[in-house]
Amino acid sequence: MEEKLNLSNVKQRIEQIEEVLSSVAAGDLDIRLDIEKEDDLTGIEEAINILIDDLTYELKQSKNMQNELQEK
Repeated sequence: MEEKLNLSNVKQRIEQIEEVLSSVAAGDLDIRLDIEKEDDLTGIEEAINILIDDLTYELKQSKNMQNELQEK
């Protein structure tokens, strides 16, 4: 069940989103957003986590391809 967005908590969650995105931009693909409840920001948080997962997967695939090419 989706909860109403608590405005007093919005700023803190947006700051957490900014911190995670900054860390990812700096190369940290091990970080994720903690999703504690379902509300209007949850979709954004989930999408960011999926994006990080996809980036991690693509980076691993790229490294595997690079290693295969170097072996040939």
